[in-house]
Amino acid sequence: MTAVILKKRKCENKMLHKLEEFNHYTPLGIRFWDSVLDAQVRNDLVVTACPVNLPAMKSRAYRTKGDIYSFDHLYGLRDLEYGYISNEAVTSPDSAKQFIVEVIDAGGRYINVAFPVGLPLSYPGVYFTDTNVSPYMNSPKGVYLFPSINRPVPSWMAVIRGELKDRDKMYKDYNNKVNYSPASNALLRVSSDNGSVGFGIADEEGRFAVVFAYPLLGLDFSASPVKYDTGPLHDQAWDLSLQVFYSPKTLEPLSGTQIPNYMSVINQSQANIWPESSSPDVPSSSLAIKLEFNKPVTLRTQNLSYLLVSKTDTSP
Repeated sequence: MTAVILKKRKCENKMLHKLEEFNHYTPLGIRFWDSVLDAQVRNDLVVTACPVNLPAMKSRAYRTKGDIYSFDHLYGLRDLEYGYISNEAVTSPDSAKQFIVEVIDAGGRYINVAFPVGLPLSYPGVYFTDTNVSPYMNSPKGVYLFPSINRPVPSWMAVIRGELKDRDKMYKDYNNKVNYSPASNALLRVSSDNGSVGFGIADEEGRFAVVFAYPLLGLDFSASPVKYDTGPLHDQAWDLSLQVFYSPKTLEPLSGTQIPNYMSVINQSQANIWPESSSPDVPSSSLAIKLEFNKPVTLRTQNLSYLLVSKTDTSP
C-alpha cells in the first residue's frame, strides 16, 4: 500500500512540473449596481465595448464567478493583454485607448446606459464612475443603473411614475392638436425632510419610474418611552419634493450608439417644472408630492396627461 502511494505521488510530481508560464491581463471589468436596492446587478445585462469610431470592432463582456462583467480580446489591446508590453507603459492619457461601453438590460429592468472608458485604467480593480458627480457619492461600488418603467416594484417600496415632455418643443399633430416632444434622458430626484430618497432617469419617450424605500415613520419624542404617533401603517402619508434635471444641449453623443454619455445625463442642470398649463409664466423649481402608503403616484401638469418641464440656466 505504501509503495502504491509513493508511486502515485511521484506521478503527481511529474504532472505538476511547470513547462511554460502564461500570463494574461484583463483590461476592463465592470460591476453594476442597482440604485433601488443598493445591490449588485448579477444577470441579464448585455455589455459591449468598441473603440471610438470603430463600432464594427465591438466585443461582448463575459460574466465572472463574482458577477463582474469583464472583457478580453479588445481591439488594439492584444499586446497589453498578453504581456508583450507592461501596463505602466500605456496608462498615460496620451497613450490610453478610448472605448465606448454600452449596457443593455435584456430583462428590461433598467434604463440603458453608455459611457466612454480610457484603457488601460489608471487604477487597479474594477471600473467605477466618478462619485463626485454621481447621485450616490459615498462609495464607488460600480456603475449605478436606474429603474425603467417595467421594473418590478417590491411591495415594501414606493414608486412615482409619469411622463415628461419638453414645453419648449411644442408642435401640432395630424389632428391639429398641440403636443410636446418627450424630455428624454432627464434626471429626476425625489426627496423628503430626511434627504434624497430616490432617483430616476426618463427613457427616450420621457417615461419614468422613481422607485425608493418609504421614508421613515414619524416618532413622538415627547412620549416616554418614545412611540410612533402616526397611526396605522396603511394610513401613513409623507410630503415629498420632486426636482428635475434637464438640459438636452449638454448631453454628450457617443459614437456607435444612440445613448448619450451616462455622466452627461447625471450632470444636467436643474429644470423648470410647470404644474399648471394655464399659468405659462409661473414655473417652479420643485414639485410638492403627497405620498400615501401602498398607493403609486402619477405626476401630471394640471389638465394634461403628462408633466411639462423646460430647461433653465440654473445649475443644480
